[in-house]
Amino acid sequence: MKNNITVEEIDMPTLRQMVLENSRQISKNEMQIKEMRMENTEQAQKDRERDERWEESRRKHDSDMEEIRALQKVFQQQMIESSARNDLALKKSREEFDRRMQESQERHDRDMAEIKELHHEMNKNIKEATDEIKSAAGEIKSAAGEIKGAAGEIKSAAAKVDEMVVEIRGITGHIVEGLISTTTEKIFQNAGLDLYNKGKEIKRKLTAKNLMMEVDVLLDNATTAVPIEVKSNCTKSDIDHFLEAMGKFRVLFPEYASHEVIAGIAALNYERDAFEYAQQQGLLVIRVSSDYIFSLAPFDRQSLRRF
Repeated sequence: MKNNITVEEIDMPTLRQMVLENSRQISKNEMQIKEMRMENTEQAQKDRERDERWEESRRKHDSDMEEIRALQKVFQQQMIESSARNDLALKKSREEFDRRMQESQERHDRDMAEIKELHHEMNKNIKEATDEIKSAAGEIKSAAGEIKGAAGEIKSAAAKVDEMVVEIRGITGHIVEGLISTTTEKIFQNAGLDLYNKGKEIKRKLTAKNLMMEVDVLLDNATTAVPIEVKSNCTKSDIDHFLEAMGKFRVLFPEYASHEVIAGIAALNYERDAFEYAQQQGLLVIRVSSDYIFSLAPFDRQSLRRF
């Protein structure tokens, strides 16, 4: 609300001081708008980099499928050349091979569909956030003469941007889980660990003991189970939280009571000393190499922590 102040009620020094304070506030508002635009530009760059990583992962998958098809041709030739006494065993092997191929393809199709949907939703959210920022910037500029009202609108716009950032980080985490879930078998097999993917986002709850746990990605075989925590950006605090959660694993997953249980963590980025810290805690550590392909860091199996 504007005050009805006449020239007779205030002297010139006071008037100059009011004009100077208004000018300073306007400059401060313009600086905040500039910072918000810069943050939006940085976010757009990150999104482009994320898309490039996704495209590279897709090309890697196509290459893997070519390799699988080549192996399948060799397998078929071996069946033709096999003797009659091995026909039954070869038939069973083929059925198992086809089943695993079908399961792998179905998991991949589901994950790719989820990634595309999340990617579309993320682009939509980013556009909405950009529109809101532009709208807030216009409101701030038009409200330069009413400093109190403009300050309140800036605070509201900043809160909306913070909410969007949290939502985008959550979407990015789902994308990373999808990429990890489709490549974990090959990652571990390349490291000499013959494990199979049991799925992602597996939740267990034991109401009687007030226990609950979610495993982002789970692999196993007849003797070993490997739950994996997936993060887009991993900190030491994330690692400590995961280690604490692993204390409930055998209770909530009793089917692995006789298994050797080791654990892993996967992330696009490890803050500060988080990568070395995870290794020191006896975890398997999965990272992104220079060409944006996930790989398992070197490890000594004897030094891995058992849960």
